[in-house]
Amino acid sequence: MRTGVTLLAAICALAFAGTELSYHGSSPEWMFNGGSSRGTWFHLEDFMPGAEEFTIEWAEVWLFSYSAPVLVEIWNGNSSGQSELLAQGELTGSEVWFSSPVVTGPDFWCVVNYYEPVSILADGEPDGHSFYSDDFLVWEPFDLGEFFISVGNENESLNKGSWAMIKSCY
Repeated sequence: MRTGVTLLAAICALAFAGTELSYHGSSPEWMFNGGSSRGTWFHLEDFMPGAEEFTIEWAEVWLFSYSAPVLVEIWNGNSSGQSELLAQGELTGSEVWFSSPVVTGPDFWCVVNYYEPVSILADGEPDGHSFYSDDFLVWEPFDLGEFFISVGNENESLNKGSWAMIKSCY
């Protein structure tokens, strides 16, 4: 009985702990400084089949170092590129909290823009979700791994099913 209660408590804690989405692994292997914009394309089907929207309260980006303002933007759009700007904020440390929650569609981007060269961390496991651009029109895939870009919220989980929700947290 105690195991069932412990498992139930863990599920409830996860349900109210919010959700973080990212494609990167836990260990950085690269520092990349190409392009004036870098971004991660998020496809909700990868995290929760059938999910049609996600609420973003914060974004986290791991840069090696920077001194100039770095802007983080949330865009709707699919793998071919961005289509609608939803929110923008300035990176402070490694994160930005948006002024109000941002509701995305099933495909969206988190894009990092800057005016001075910076190096972003990336893992060594490419999944085809990290891109860079010099002109914001042509996006080149980063074929060596995934950028350390995450998005999430504090209070919501992906809708539909508890096992998928738990799986998305790891």
